Amino acid sequence: MNEIPENQIAAVEIVEQPAKPSMAVGASYLLKNYWMEAKEVFLRSNAFFNSMSRTGGYVEPMMFLGISAGIYALIQAVCQLNPLLLITLFVGSMVKTAIGAFIGYHVLKTMGGKGSLEATFRVLAYSKVTLLIAWISIGILPIGGFVSIFYGVYLNVLGCSKVHEITKIKAAIALMFMAAIGYVVAAMFHL
Repeated sequence: MNEIPENQIAAVEIVEQPAKPSMAVGASYLLKNYWMEAKEVFLRSNAFFNSMSRTGGYVEPMMFLGISAGIYALIQAVCQLNPLLLITLFVGSMVKTAIGAFIGYHVLKTMGGKGSLEATFRVLAYSKVTLLIAWISIGILPIGGFVSIFYGVYLNVLGCSKVHEITKIKAAIALMFMAAIGYVVAAMFHL
């Protein structure tokens, strides 16, 4: 065992641990990043999916999806005066995105896709940014819903074509199969 002679002073590096942000600061930071990322997906979707990380876990895209679905569910629940919608729409968005990613990944793989399940989930989760406009209606006409569906499909095709390195046409065909399988499963379980 090495001992330090009495006539020498041992240098000890003291590293201060940064204070953990309070929950309010963390939530504020999370929401600020969410809005920046949402704006990027909406307005610069091509650049977003080009630079989107294909790895890194499911937490980040799941949090993004959770915020998008939560905002949508809250607005729908308030506008329709139905608090049950808060739970059903939120949970439905989360579950359907996970199942869609699983089905989509396998369909995309059969069409020559090179991406991972995680990358597929990331694309579908970030594409749910369209939920932010899905609630908008003019009278009885759900304009936001229509725009949300079509722009969501575009984002899914664009993102999947990039992460799976296939053409947009192959991605669109794969996503049509995914949707068809999803509708059959939903009909079987009355979802």
